[in-house]
Amino acid sequence: MDGGNDRAEIFMTPDDFVRALTPGMQQPNGRNLT
Repeated sequence: MDGGNDRAEIFMTPDDFVRALTPGMQQPNGRNLT
């Protein structure tokens, strides 16, 4: 923690990122995504 970093940390795989940006794609089962 350097205190000057305003960039959000991303904890997802590239596949998750694509799913998040692609309307109509099913989220993987067994995950508690909000």
